[in-house]
Amino acid sequence: MQDMCASYRKRRDIAVATLERNNMAPAAIPGGAFYMLLPCRTDGVREDSAAFVLELLAAKSVAVAPGYTFGKESEGFIRISLAAADEDIEEGLQRFADFIHEREAIA
Repeated sequence: MQDMCASYRKRRDIAVATLERNNMAPAAIPGGAFYMLLPCRTDGVREDSAAFVLELLAAKSVAVAPGYTFGKESEGFIRISLAAADEDIEEGLQRFADFIHEREAIA
């Protein structure tokens, strides 16, 4: 159990570090969950999470869950899993960050 907790903590820290390198932040840093919520917004405007995840998948081949499936309070967010390989978390979040930055450059 302790090994699993340490593994998820490491993955969470990788996710947070990747986001911070890209001047981004999660909605909250999880203390015990295996997932993380990220705002899906461009230039500060929160977006429809269902449309956002489809666009992210098409543009960057990154699959995430739309926030609305976890309750109306989660609309405007995406949920990422921390139950993946360290490298996959880092690569997926870098692609997510690139996607956001590219959209902001266009807007």
